[in-house]
Amino acid sequence: MAAVRGDVAALTAARDVATAADPVTGPFLGRSLSAFALAVTGDRRRAADSLAALEHHRAEFGWSRSRSDAHPFLTGVNRLAAARWLVERGDVATAERLLTWHQAVLFPQQHTREANIILEPLAYLEQARAAAALGRHDLARAYYQRFLWRYDAPPRQHRVLVQEARSAVARLWE
Repeated sequence: MAAVRGDVAALTAARDVATAADPVTGPFLGRSLSAFALAVTGDRRRAADSLAALEHHRAEFGWSRSRSDAHPFLTGVNRLAAARWLVERGDVATAERLLTWHQAVLFPQQHTREANIILEPLAYLEQARAAAALGRHDLARAYYQRFLWRYDAPPRQHRVLVQEARSAVARLWE
């Protein structure tokens, strides 16, 4: 919520609490919150790089898998945000690699599995946007269709996302 509100002080306070609360997962939460603070201050380039580096580190050493149930949305939120910021700056290839986490963990722990199911449609939407940015229209259309199939009852605030996807599918069929 602090990131959505643009409240750097609240992000900093949350980071301090998170890092002090748990010596194992706290540093990851702290790095994530610091990246969101960078984005709030307008430095999305560094924020994207920071989140991408964090997620690569977590994946490389198994932290995103073995400790994921303590904070099941951390991976998805980090990767969705980083991918969006990377696409904004034109680094679509890196964004694409970040967006496959929900497909790559074959046997996630229970809470992580549930978080991935919730975030999966949004990952497909971001994958569709990335594929469209690369001119890969068939792939973009397929990802938009996967999003629409999984996101058939969006909350009121997200209906615009469904409309975007429907319009994109129609445009990509032309």
